[in-house]
Amino acid sequence: MDLTCLSQETQDALYKTVKVGKVWGIGKQLSQKLESQNILTAYDLKYSDPKTIRQQYSVNVERTLLELNGQACLPFHENTLAKSADHHAENIIEKKQIISSRSFGQLVEHFDEMRQAVASYTAVAAEKLRGQNGTCQMVTVYITTPPYRENILQYHNQINLPLVYPSDSTVLLSKMTLRALKQIWKPGFQYLKASVSLSKINPKGSLQTDLFAPNPQYSGNQKSDALMSVMDQMNHRMGKGSLQLANSGLQQQSWKMNRNLMSPRCTTRWNELQVVKA
Repeated sequence: MDLTCLSQETQDALYKTVKVGKVWGIGKQLSQKLESQNILTAYDLKYSDPKTIRQQYSVNVERTLLELNGQACLPFHENTLAKSADHHAENIIEKKQIISSRSFGQLVEHFDEMRQAVASYTAVAAEKLRGQNGTCQMVTVYITTPPYRENILQYHNQINLPLVYPSDSTVLLSKMTLRALKQIWKPGFQYLKASVSLSKINPKGSLQTDLFAPNPQYSGNQKSDALMSVMDQMNHRMGKGSLQLANSGLQQQSWKMNRNLMSPRCTTRWNELQVVKA
């Protein structure tokens, strides 16, 4: 509803019906203070003295007052509206950090199992990264043993590895996370959890190459982008994990989280549909 199309008298009549606590930016505690000064409605707030309101409350309340009087004080984000024009972009939340982390179904002692888990978590994080049309330039890997089991040797560590070029490629990101895992892995421990984090995230755009660095193979590469697009489409159409890298493990992974008590997904999985016999 565009209030500017209404006359001043109609606006004031409307404001008289709106309690001051219903005005955007006026919370419960603040509304109680305003009501104690006989500012009961949006109309009362509109015609209060701005300087007094600022001195007794805050500049934000003063701005709300001025907004009620038709003076624009709050910023208008055109980018947000531009995104809302695209139905797909409406549901995208641009995160500055993406974390993929799970506790294992059973304690992990072998490097191959941990490698599969980290590669799998990297693939999940990379897909989320592409979903918001972003690229990252830093990967972090964290591993830990059960912190509350005193009868087990304790160890935890994490490492950050920067990328020369920002990328959203699962192939490159998994190579980087597995390289990081090798640096912090210690045998002889029983690990409970691993975590993969992607940071230094920016919108995907033109790539500025480095004169002294090798040519990027997985950044700004049309073939790499096409491969990732096919992978995402197949997994969306056929189900998560239908198409994945071999380093995620091809056999049944013992490290996967236990989901014995998970409710049936009969509305989203064909193989879990309820069977009715007449």
